[in-house]
Amino acid sequence: MRYLNLNNSEIKELLYIRRERLVIYVLTLLVITAGSYLLLQWFLRIYLSIFIVIFLALVYTTYTFYKNRKYLKEIFLKQKKVYRGVLSFKIVSRKNRKRKYLFNVDGNIFYVDRKDFDCIQEGDIVEFHVSSSTKYLFRVEKVEE
Repeated sequence: MRYLNLNNSEIKELLYIRRERLVIYVLTLLVITAGSYLLLQWFLRIYLSIFIVIFLALVYTTYTFYKNRKYLKEIFLKQKKVYRGVLSFKIVSRKNRKRKYLFNVDGNIFYVDRKDFDCIQEGDIVEFHVSSSTKYLFRVEKVEE
C-alpha cells in the first residue's frame, strides 16, 4: 500500500458524491435561521434575537463539520491509498435482488462494477485507487508486467 495525491478529477468526484448532503445542509440552515429569527423577534428584542440566531447557526455548522470530518479531511489532505496485489478470487453476491461484485486481493475486499469484474481474471495483478478515509473506490487498474 502506498499513498498518492488526488488529481483534480478525483477531487471533483469526491465533491460530487456529497452534493445532496450539501444542498440539504444549506436548506436546513436557512430554515433554522429564518424560523428562529421570526419566532424570537416576537418575544425578544431584535438585537438579542439576532445573536441567538447566529449562535444556533454556528452550532449547526459545527455539528455538520464534525459529522463530516472524515470527508472534509479527505478533501483537504488530497491523498489516496493504492492497494496492489494479486486477485485471489472474485465473487458475485446477491442481496435484496441486487448484485454486488467483490474482489479479494490479499485479504482486502473491494466492491467493483460489472465492467471491471468481467475484464479482470483471478491471478491478475491489480491496483485499487481508494480514498484514504472514506474508502471510496476511484478506479481499478490491471497491472501489466
